[in-house]
Parts: sequence; structure tokens; C-alpha cells
Amino acid sequence: MDEQLDYLIIGSGIGGLCLAALLASSGYRVVVLERHYAPGGYGHSFDKKGANGESYTFCAQLHYLWNCGDDEDFGYFQRKIGLKEKIEFLPLNPNGFDRLKFPSFEYDIVKGFDRNIQQLAERYPSSKNAITQYFKIISKINRELLSLPAGFGVTSFLPNPFKYPNLIKYRNWTTEKLFDTLKLPLEIRSILAGQSGDLLVPPKESSLLVQAALSCGYDSGACVPAKSYKHLFDTLVDYINSQPGCQVLMKNWVVSLEEKNGKIIAAHTLKKKTFKARNFVFNGDPKNLPSLLSNTSLPSAFQKKLNYEYSPSCVTLYLGIRNLDLTKYGFGDWNRWHYRNDDINLCFSEQLAANATEDMSLFMSTPTLHHRDVDIAVDNCHQLVVCTGCDYAYFKNLKTTQGRSAYLAEKDRFTKLIIKQIEKHYIPNLSNHLDLVIAGTPTTNEKFVLAPQGNAYGANLTPKQINLGKIDYRTPYKNLSLVGATANVPSFAGGVHYAIRLYEKMTGDRVLPTKLEMNQRLSTDESMTELVDA
Repeated sequence: MDEQLDYLIIGSGIGGLCLAALLASSGYRVVVLERHYAPGGYGHSFDKKGANGESYTFCAQLHYLWNCGDDEDFGYFQRKIGLKEKIEFLPLNPNGFDRLKFPSFEYDIVKGFDRNIQQLAERYPSSKNAITQYFKIISKINRELLSLPAGFGVTSFLPNPFKYPNLIKYRNWTTEKLFDTLKLPLEIRSILAGQSGDLLVPPKESSLLVQAALSCGYDSGACVPAKSYKHLFDTLVDYINSQPGCQVLMKNWVVSLEEKNGKIIAAHTLKKKTFKARNFVFNGDPKNLPSLLSNTSLPSAFQKKLNYEYSPSCVTLYLGIRNLDLTKYGFGDWNRWHYRNDDINLCFSEQLAANATEDMSLFMSTPTLHHRDVDIAVDNCHQLVVCTGCDYAYFKNLKTTQGRSAYLAEKDRFTKLIIKQIEKHYIPNLSNHLDLVIAGTPTTNEKFVLAPQGNAYGANLTPKQINLGKIDYRTPYKNLSLVGATANVPSFAGGVHYAIRLYEKMTGDRVLPTKLEMNQRLSTDESMTELVDA
């Protein structure tokens, strides 16, 4: 405890663990402190037993990934630290990894922009040019996003105004504004925004920059860890622990940071342990940072950056299913999106206004049909994970004003409504095969992962929040950096990309290819090249 570390990282989300692994691989002494019993933040896993004693291992909030291929960020990261053979990924169905169901139509999102353009153009021939133009624009935006260094401040753009013309041009655009500009009909808009649940913001509010990153990320297809998310995070932790002078310590809740002469010099935990380091990284919600500091007079410019609004939250059901073949009911190595209205904007506004209704918009994932790891459920059992957006204040106020019993009763009502809806539209006899039912609400998220207001993605993913000058890795303390969903952008892919960029900034050691090398790599993708260079 008296020795000084090179880096102390607070929080074991994917960004913190990737950064720790990279630093450890380069010989730095790194310790990661995590308040929870399991690593991973929203990617942590938990075990529960069913009615007959069978064990299920659920991942809290990671359902599927992108950016994990050999020539993508996680692939470069794996090669850098020598874990290429220990973490494998399986592709979800390239002929439809996200399957959208609206009241009047359905659409399967396939791997490859070229294939989606062809499908959509055949279905809506009068909009072919507008569809192609849409994919062209978001591809250009994504290329510039990938080439950004760490940070999203004005200083990242001013020295190179001609390097990021599309980021500058579209920074204030919503997805809906691009739809309006291209005069796309409603059905196409809902299809193109069909993964909006991954942002929890409808196209009329979502940042076009984030929409571009999401859509382009899945252009190369979706995937999951071949074994499980638990295996992925445990492998990263084991690697860090195997490096000299490095450790990941669970159940170590940092309650204060000690400052001296404008620098952080130590972190103190609830167990009254002290950790000293030359550099600190906070992998948590930036709004939680001031509560750890004795200096309450932070610069006004930094306080202004902390004045962001949170993303919405969700209710998640973790279902253990016994003696039922889900493949006979339209489930497989893909996800299902069920929307209550043909207009995706209305789906969001109606649901948040009404809370639990007879027909909610749902995301449904079947991990046991995605992974290769039989340990997440025993034979003849399956997992079905169901998510639906909801209002944090509704559950919080219920618990505060009417007490825990009222809160639990409402959580039970939500659960029954969702199960009833799945039985109506997908699995008629689901209730007869339920071995385990667990429900998590926005207040559950707040409790277990310290996500204020139960937010799913940190700062809300609107143009106001995702813009020049947004909060990034920089703090008023030169030796204190930020990493995480709000400091960069959310998602597993976003966390990995930003951790790599921050490592490069800190050490000068390059992991990702240069912009020229990246363009050469992207040029091998004929569909992307045709779109961007057209």
C-alpha cells in the first residue's frame, strides 16, 4: 500500500480493463479497484438457480457486439497483449442478426451495407437513390469517427478543420433530420432506425454521429464471445493479475481521492485501505467524481461539462426456460425486436408516457442459442433475456412515496405483462416452462452498477450531448483521466476503442493503424469503398 503504482484505475468496466491490460502489457504497475463482486460494469455476469436447482449464468446488459474481428479494434487489442487464442467470437446469423417486427411489416438486418441496400432497393425501388445516399453519408461520418484521437474537444478539430468535414457538418443533426433531408418514407425510416433500442433514443432525438457509429459497426456483422461474457471478462482479469505488480481487486469501493498541489496522490477505500499512484483513471460516471474530491471548487468549464442529461433506462427480464425448444418459435442465433407501432418515434414516446402497457416494444435475445458455453445453462434449459425502455422516475418515486412493497408489486406487474405479450406474439405456452424469472428495473441498475438514474448509456445520445466540447478523458487534474460510457461513447465497442486511444495518448505506443492504414483496410470492403468514394 505504501508503494507508488504507475496507474490506479477505479472501476472495471470494459474501458478500464482494456486500458489496464494494455498498460500492464507495457510493464506499468497497474491496480484496478472495483466495488462490485464481479468485473465488467454492465457487462458483469451473475448466477441464479432455477426452481429445480439448475444454475443459470446471465450477463447483466451485454447482448451482442461489433468491432471484434481480426482487423477491428478488439482484434488489434488481443494481438497487442497476446490473448488472440484465448478469447474467440462467434458471428450471429449474417442473413439476419437483428430481426425487426412492426405491426404492418418485418425486416431482417443482414451483414453488409451492400446487401441491405440491395434488399431495401428491391423492396422500395423509388427510394433507391435516397437509401444509397443515407449509407454513403453515415459511412463517411464513421470513417472520421474512427480516425479521431482520444478526446472530443474543440482542440481535436480546430487544428484539422479539413480532416473531419462530416463530423463538423453533421454534429448538430439528428437521425430524423437526415431522413427528412432524403425524403425517406416512414417504413424505411423505421427499418433504418430499427436498432434504436441500442441507443434508447428515437431517430427524432438521436445524434446522427452515434447512429452512424452503431449502423457502421454492425456493417461487418454482429458477434458474441464464443464461450460467454463471464469468460471474456475473467480472461482479461486473469491477464492483468498475471503481470508483475498488477492486480484487479474486487469489493474495494473507492470513497475518496486525496489531492495535493493540483494532483491526485492517493485513493481511499471503504475498507480504509490507501492506494498511491502517479496516475489515476476514473472508469465511472463523471458526475460521481466530485463526491470523491475534497475540492468542491472545480473550474467552471469542467462543471459545465458535467451538466449533461442521462440516457433513459430499462426493465430487463432474465428468464430461465426448461424443456422448450426455442428454435421452433422463431428464435436462433439472432435477436428479435418487437415494435408496438410502425412509427418508431411513437414507439418510444408512447411507452415512456404510459409505462407498462398491454403491448410494449421489446428486445429479445437468446444467449443459449448464441454462445458455445454450455455452462450458462444446463441441458434442456435456455435463457431468454428481454429488455424494454421505461422511465426511471416512475420506479424511483414509487419506491420513495409508497414504499418497497408497492415497488415490488409494480415490478411484478411489469413482469407479467411482458411474459403475457411474449406468449401472445411468439411463445404461446411460455409460462408452463418458466424455471426462473428475474426482473431488473432502473433502480436495480442504479444499485448494482452505480448508474445514476439507472441510465443505460451514460449521457443521453442526442446532438446536445454528443458534440464538440463534450466531456472526454480530461479533468482539472493532469494525472486524473476519465474513461467510460460518458467520457467517450457507450457500448463494448466504444469502450474498447476509447481505451486504446487513451493508452496511445498516455504512452505514445500505437495499437491501431494510422488513418492511411485504416483507409487501406476499409478499401478492401468493396461495399464501403463504393459508398464512400462514389
